[in-house]
Amino acid sequence: TMSVDSDLEVSDAIRIAKEKNIGIVITDHMDWDFPVPYPDFRVDLDAFFKEYTNLRSDTVLLGIELGMTKNSIEKNRSIIEENDFDFVLGSVHVLYGKEVDEELFRELDEADVYRDYLVTCSQLVNELNIDSFAHIDYPLRSTSKELKYEDYKTEFDTFFETLVTQGICLELNTSRLSEGEEVYNNMLIIYRAYKEKGGQYVTIGSDAHEPEEIGDNFDIAKNFLAQSDLIPVHFEKRKMVIDSFFNL
Repeated sequence: TMSVDSDLEVSDAIRIAKEKNIGIVITDHMDWDFPVPYPDFRVDLDAFFKEYTNLRSDTVLLGIELGMTKNSIEKNRSIIEENDFDFVLGSVHVLYGKEVDEELFRELDEADVYRDYLVTCSQLVNELNIDSFAHIDYPLRSTSKELKYEDYKTEFDTFFETLVTQGICLELNTSRLSEGEEVYNNMLIIYRAYKEKGGQYVTIGSDAHEPEEIGDNFDIAKNFLAQSDLIPVHFEKRKMVIDSFFNL
């Protein structure tokens, strides 16, 4: 891909996805305020479309992952409006101008980080016309403590209500689903709460940065979807399509 988030070659990704009988969406990063020098997490969109447009098909779609911050709202709006994406995924990787990582958790109280993360997510999805919000459990990649629904019920509920009001899906990121019963059950509680607040649809992403991660944990995701009563979808030309892969 074209941002430094992954060294995975698109040709390899397409080949492996075909072997697994799944489609893929190429979602390079555009993260204006990520605390590294340009252009590490900012994809060159002209080069992106020049390189990948001819690869586009029913099973290879072109998208973007927009790193959302308060400072980048207008830039991200322009990107959405001016480019022919199949899918726009929004994410929050940065708080207080810093990456949400181990160092941030050493500097600040964990509860404050979690709460501010959820509040920031609510504010930003209210501002941008994205299709789905990525990896709600992103902070948990940097700490061993779970982000539990019951500890932040008000913040979670506000976020879910905002998603539903804005017509935005929640991504089911499968990367952590195989990390044990506690992780799985905690995520299930969160996604059931999303359902209770009116959420119906989720996009499925394995967040693959390496070839072996493509389609990772999709078998677990199938059970997760059945237990949460959510409908898997993807987007083509920004239009929602029900996923047949999971055959729920």
